[in-house]
Amino acid sequence: MKRSHRCPKCQHGEILHVPEPRDTDFDRFSLGARPGMLTNKVAGLMEAYACLGCGLVEWYVQDVAALAASKLDGATVLKAPKPPPYR
Repeated sequence: MKRSHRCPKCQHGEILHVPEPRDTDFDRFSLGARPGMLTNKVAGLMEAYACLGCGLVEWYVQDVAALAASKLDGATVLKAPKPPPYR
């Protein structure tokens, strides 16, 4: 939805962009440590796109390079395995 501005589920063309979604317990949705905790390092701030037709939401990390180079609460960020080749 971020690039196409179309919902992949229902093909609706009205998409809402939420650049800084808020968490009720924290300032913004993020991956990893949040500001004000033991460290101020945030691995990846999130943004969301929501379809006005069916309500589907897609989440994106704002800075993928920073997330790929970070650690999340002591756990290394790993790439998802590639699916097996089609036969």
